[in-house]
Amino acid sequence: MRKKEVIVLHEYGATHHYRSLRYLVGNDDDTSEIKFYEFSIVRKIFKSVVKMDWKLFIKQINNMLNLLDLFFSKNKKIVLGMAPFDYRIYLLSIILRKHKIYYHTSWPFWHDGASVHHKLFYSDGLLRYWNKFLTDTSEVIFSVTMHTKKSLVSHRSVNPEKISVVYHSFDSIIYYPNIDSNFDGVVKFLYVGRLTESKGVDKIIKFFRKYVSGVSLTIVGGGDLQPEVENLARECGHITYKGHIENPESLADVYREAHFLLLPSVKQEVWQELFGIVLIEAMACGVVPIASSHVGPKEIITDDYNGYLMEEDDFEEKIKNIISRFEFPVYLKVRDSAIEKASEFTVENISVKWRSILDN
Repeated sequence: MRKKEVIVLHEYGATHHYRSLRYLVGNDDDTSEIKFYEFSIVRKIFKSVVKMDWKLFIKQINNMLNLLDLFFSKNKKIVLGMAPFDYRIYLLSIILRKHKIYYHTSWPFWHDGASVHHKLFYSDGLLRYWNKFLTDTSEVIFSVTMHTKKSLVSHRSVNPEKISVVYHSFDSIIYYPNIDSNFDGVVKFLYVGRLTESKGVDKIIKFFRKYVSGVSLTIVGGGDLQPEVENLARECGHITYKGHIENPESLADVYREAHFLLLPSVKQEVWQELFGIVLIEAMACGVVPIASSHVGPKEIITDDYNGYLMEEDDFEEKIKNIISRFEFPVYLKVRDSAIEKASEFTVENISVKWRSILDN
């Protein structure tokens, strides 16, 4: 029997966005397989030549060959992960014209020209083309949040029955809570992610540089603010910087050492926190999230029940209140609710939302 092949075509690969799809395909009685291709090639080829990164160069040549294969083949199932109103939809529609396309998006703002990533190429013609792609060309639209689905229905007139909400997921074999319920008198905070101002890392640095009593902070990740984070860790004994952690098991161990996860993201012109995979990973490990009230976190966190939401300007006041009012029995109640909420996002539970790909 010929295997049913599912191809994820994404600008950057982003395989961690498709954990539940991989789980579904991998458990489909060995009759299906999944492959990951990338379509952002030209810029990466230029980058590979400038930096003499031949591994990256070869990867892009393979991506080009994969796209060429898609152009000449037919009847494959393609999950397309692409930014809204991206002008490259013209070319990809030609390449994928003989295949079934399942569009995957987390973007929550689909009104005309809103927060377009490629403003130089935006036009009424491109908007009309995207409308046709969303309403007619795509077989199914998988949205990462309910907010995204509502926006597609309201602003792009997509039939709601065509849209399936498929949240991101985590592997419960790796991410699970620590059963230890002891408290040593130190409230432990954790940040995991890109070290940039858009993620609110500058706020974290400012606060924990001066707030040292009865708290600790662990930072994981890399980015523009890494030198400042490294200096902070050297200056302050209550702060630890662990760099970027690639291994999921090692990251889960770090989660389980913390009480609270910080995600004080700051809205940008073309970005805000859309879901936050670190939120569900941390919650699954028994870490209570504290996040900016953006569209993604608001679909995961119920304020004061399984975590805490805050306005961007209220970060310092919010953290001070949590520390000053910290009572371990109350914390445990919120922690248990966070663990319960996270259970909704296991790969097993989310994988069924992808089922229509294999059934169609």
